[in-house]
Amino acid sequence: MRAVNFIFIFLLFLGITEAKEVTHQVRPNSNFESTALNNSCSTMFSSPFSYKCNPALFPYASGNNIQFSMVGKSEGDSIENGKKLIFEPITEEEIRELFKKKSYNSFTFNSDISFKTKWFELSYSPYYLLADLAIYNPTFPEIAIHVVNQETLRATSGLEVFKQDSQYISSISLGAGLFYYKHLYENTVFSLYDLATQRPNQLVNFKSKYGVASDLGLFIKNDNVFTPNIALKTKNLFSKIKYNRQNANSALQLESFMAFENYSTFALGKSYKTFFGGIDLNLELPFLGPFKEVTSEQTTLGFRYNIKLFSLLTNYSNYYRGVGMLFESENFNIGISYSKEKDLAYKQDKFENSVYAGVEIVL
Repeated sequence: MRAVNFIFIFLLFLGITEAKEVTHQVRPNSNFESTALNNSCSTMFSSPFSYKCNPALFPYASGNNIQFSMVGKSEGDSIENGKKLIFEPITEEEIRELFKKKSYNSFTFNSDISFKTKWFELSYSPYYLLADLAIYNPTFPEIAIHVVNQETLRATSGLEVFKQDSQYISSISLGAGLFYYKHLYENTVFSLYDLATQRPNQLVNFKSKYGVASDLGLFIKNDNVFTPNIALKTKNLFSKIKYNRQNANSALQLESFMAFENYSTFALGKSYKTFFGGIDLNLELPFLGPFKEVTSEQTTLGFRYNIKLFSLLTNYSNYYRGVGMLFESENFNIGISYSKEKDLAYKQDKFENSVYAGVEIVL
């Protein structure tokens, strides 16, 4: 009961009159680097985190370790509004005041504990949290929320199936991630009148789905300086969580896109080692389902520059533009990124400013 009340209160301060598909940079199995690149990293084989983007890059990730990682969105306005709503009674006036400041906002967070060997990685994510909230109609507010709390247990591995000394196709690798998920969610719409007459736990009633799903990846490495590397992957294969077109076509309800349902990507990229550091480029084109329907408006360019213990990460697409910095040490990494984003794509009039922070402890 207390957990539901807390989530409900938190959602209210996250506060477009037409919200449908919603995308996010922090996705299940994300870490800071993949978030700062907006998940455009499927060909970045020289980066130790890249098998998080594409399991086919696992053979390029050397070393055995135990790692704890967290990444999430952090916004000062949300924290301040949260203090008011947690320690003061929720009133109609407060909801109207929030609507004046911001009619849509979101929160995402992922945590992960992993044990990696040369042959495989076992990881456990106790919390992937997502909360979207939109407030419509200033005269008689209606509130739409989509809440997710997902827990996963995952095994990832990959192998090099072809290798030769060639300036063109020098190697081919395959990879897979098999995971069990427990998916708690709610997607609903209620009015200010409902808020006044019902308890929060009556309005936010979590449902659950359980199952086993898989990520599959292919990577083709070309050593010719002008020939790009190629990557294909499909995410959440066999997942019971489907893209709900009815919600997406609704005038009010929110529907997550490219997060939990099956989707795929095709990527071209190149990595260069120079005297001044390493450079990685990646262009990612997503598809609905297993390469069924292209969603070209979500095409994303990712760029990474690395020199010793510092990485600069940027991404650019129609709806996301971001830059991040990662500072590394032997056992502790910390990153921060700044992003201009339109989670609601073309339905959102202007870009919102967001800050993401990530921490990694490596043993």
